[in-house]
Amino acid sequence: MLMFLDTSFTMAPRPTTIYIHALFAFLLSAGLLLCGPAMAADSIGAIRSATGECSILRDGDTLTAEVEQPVMLNDEVSTGENAQLSIVFLDETVLTLAESSHAAIDNYVYSDDASNLLFKFTKGTFRTITGTIVKQNPEGFNMQTPLATIGIRGSDVYAIVQPEGEEAGALHLGESHALEVSTPLQTVRITESGLRVRIAPTGLIFAPTRIPPSIFNTMLNIGSATPAAPSGGEAATPGTKSAPAKTRSGTTGEVPTTPTKRTPTQKVPTLKTPSRTPSPTLNTTPIKTPLLTPLPTTPTKTPTRTPVRTYP
Repeated sequence: MLMFLDTSFTMAPRPTTIYIHALFAFLLSAGLLLCGPAMAADSIGAIRSATGECSILRDGDTLTAEVEQPVMLNDEVSTGENAQLSIVFLDETVLTLAESSHAAIDNYVYSDDASNLLFKFTKGTFRTITGTIVKQNPEGFNMQTPLATIGIRGSDVYAIVQPEGEEAGALHLGESHALEVSTPLQTVRITESGLRVRIAPTGLIFAPTRIPPSIFNTMLNIGSATPAAPSGGEAATPGTKSAPAKTRSGTTGEVPTTPTKRTPTQKVPTLKTPSRTPSPTLNTTPIKTPLLTPLPTTPTKTPTRTPVRTYP
C-alpha cells in the first residue's frame, strides 16, 4: 500500500514539468522576437540604388548589395566595372560610389548628444550630399583618402582617388559652408562652389581651380538616377549660379576666370541634373571614373606645414 501511494505521488509532478517546459519555450521564442527589431535597429542606413556588380563586405562575408538592404557600421562597399551604388544614412546623408570604387564606413554616430561620421575611400570616384550631421557638428563630417583628410562642412562635394593623384571639389556649398582638404604638408579651404583642388602623391595640394565642365557634369550625373535628395535642406540643385560658367567650346580647359556669383536663396533638395546648354549626354550607363590629367612638376617637399589657405 505504501509503495502504491509513493509511486502515484512521484508521477504527479509530470504535468507540471510539461507546463514548465512549455513556458520556457514560449519565453525563449518571445525573446527572439524582441531581439529581431533590436538587431535591425543596428543599421545606420540602407541601399538606395544599386546598378551592376555592387557588394558589401561585412564581418568577412561578401554580400550582394540590393535596394533597401540595411547598411551597418564598419561595412565596406564596392562597385565593379560599369556599376554604381548609392546609400542613404539615418541623418539623410547620401553617399554614391561610381564604378570600380571602394569605401569603408569607419565611423557613424547620429544622436542628439554627439554626431560624427568618417568615410574611408581607397579608390574610385565618390559623391556626397550631406545631411543633418553637418548641421549638428560641422567639424564631425570627414572623408579620408590615402593622401588626405577631406572635411565636408556642407552640401554637395566629390572626390576622385587614383594612384597618380587625388582630387576633391565642391559642386555646391551652402551659405557658410566649406570644403577643407588637409595633408601632412598643408591645408586648403574652399568656400566657393565650383572649385576643386588636386593632390600630388607627395601630399602637396595645388591651388584651387575651376572645375572643368566635363568633370562637373560627370559628377552631377553620379547618383542622378536615384530619387530626389533627402529633405534636409542641405542638397541644393547643383548648377545654380554658383556652378562653373557654361560654354559651347567643348574643350576640357578651365572655365573663364570670372566666376558667376551665387544666389544663396537657391537651395533646393534634389539630385536631379539641372538644365544646361547642350553637352554630350552622360545619362547612359553608370559613370566612368574621370582620368586626372598629369599634375604639374612636383615641387620639393616642404619639411614644415604651411598655413591654412582659404579661397573664396
